[in-house]
Amino acid sequence: MEEIFPINVFYNGRDYTLELRLVTVGYTHRFYADIDGTEVVFEPDEERKYRVVVPSSLPGNSRLSEQDMGLLEALAGQLCSLNEI
Repeated sequence: MEEIFPINVFYNGRDYTLELRLVTVGYTHRFYADIDGTEVVFEPDEERKYRVVVPSSLPGNSRLSEQDMGLLEALAGQLCSLNEI
């Protein structure tokens, strides 16, 4: 099952609106996001936080900049806060 929705993230003095794709399979789920042309995956870990997976071996995926990495951390934090609701 898939669902697409926007999420707002505040990072480095700027508001970002990103489109996330939620994919639920069995008892787990993943969020997919496009960050500057690179598809990244957020998946829950054992502590109910989100880790980022960047499938760098896929065609079309570029290297993420340092700013993008900070944005990913902010987005992971935002996803964790949604879990607490």
